[in-house]
Amino acid sequence: MHFRDCRQSLPDHHYLVASPFHKECVLEKAERYLRDIAIDVRYAAFENPDNVDNRCGKGTVYAAAQQGDELPDGHPPVDGASGADVQRLRQQVAEIEGLLATSPNDAGLMAALGNVYFDASRWPDARDWYEKALRISSGDPNILTDLAVVYRNLGDFQRSIELLDQAIAIDSDHWQAWYNKVVVYQFDLHQHDDAAEALKTLQELKKSNSSIPDLSGLEGEVHSD
Repeated sequence: MHFRDCRQSLPDHHYLVASPFHKECVLEKAERYLRDIAIDVRYAAFENPDNVDNRCGKGTVYAAAQQGDELPDGHPPVDGASGADVQRLRQQVAEIEGLLATSPNDAGLMAALGNVYFDASRWPDARDWYEKALRISSGDPNILTDLAVVYRNLGDFQRSIELLDQAIAIDSDHWQAWYNKVVVYQFDLHQHDDAAEALKTLQELKKSNSSIPDLSGLEGEVHSD
């Protein structure tokens, strides 16, 4: 998940996971880009997560970052972002927008652009592109899950839960949706009974899905109330 301990960077334990789409982007170059980036609920942190999956399981966890190098207009502070990282961000946006110019109704490209903005913590832009993608591909639980994370980072927690429920209705085994549902209920809405119920389902899914990360930290948070 994150390049450091999954829970140490944010003292309030507000961590979320992104959908598998971030690891399986439709564009090869976008996939390489996304694999190189871990992002925060507040700031983007650029770092090579080669050991991330081994230490903390699949997905991306968001942890706070400090000041960084010069960035594109509107980009939040970044820790460890080199000029090459910034240029890669600009290049990814330009490449995907170029492909969209020739395939304007391609939901995969729209979602890929949403992913790039997501990983740059540009939440309104990510929201707009995910919603465009969903107007064409309304039944994609991965896009719904990532859009739910966006709304959570925009402070609309109830909308986040609604989108996670839509993803789960389409794919009841979508563990990232269940995981995020626990987090939003527990830390944002403070509906601890609902968080505990969602956690039970996540624990059941983990019994047959080795890609689900260790849940002990989350379990401790939920059951401490």
